[in-house]
Amino acid sequence: MNETEIPAPWTFGYHLRFVPSVLAGRMRPEPRSGFGSHLGLILPIATVIALVMLSSGVSVLAGGGGRVGGVILTALGGAGMIALVALSIAAQTGEPRSYARFEPSVFYFVIALGITTGVFAVRLQGDAWGGPMDGAVVFGATLVGYIVGLIVGYWWQVLGAFGKMAAVLAYPGIIGLIVLDLVLLLE
Repeated sequence: MNETEIPAPWTFGYHLRFVPSVLAGRMRPEPRSGFGSHLGLILPIATVIALVMLSSGVSVLAGGGGRVGGVILTALGGAGMIALVALSIAAQTGEPRSYARFEPSVFYFVIALGITTGVFAVRLQGDAWGGPMDGAVVFGATLVGYIVGLIVGYWWQVLGAFGKMAAVLAYPGIIGLIVLDLVLLLE
């Protein structure tokens, strides 16, 4: 489907024909090209180093010892993460956004996050609501997750190579949310 033929987002054609066709098309592997294909292991390694520095610094600060070292590690790790995201976004500047680069993993993750939010809200209420109201809360949270997932899945491409790397983590995140839902429901 051409970008000019996209139905309006408030129509049934958008949600019943267009979105499923985009998801089906994006679930197929695509050829590697652009900034992300030239990185190899540099971006993941730099990200891991920055995250390790950030988490080490925070843990040193939380433990109460080595304040100067903790501040330095936290600052370097945080600055490294900000720089990696900023450089990834800068490399993506000028690239037109399109549904051809929609991120289905992020879309599904946000839907799962909506379901988890609904289940958590129901569990927080305990037996106060019960029955159909519980289902309505979970359905409403899932609907919000669907709408937000469409927006986030479309705009995720702005993050460039960093976004592609982070999108890979969405699938394990979905599994984690499903496990959390089961624990909340069976508790």
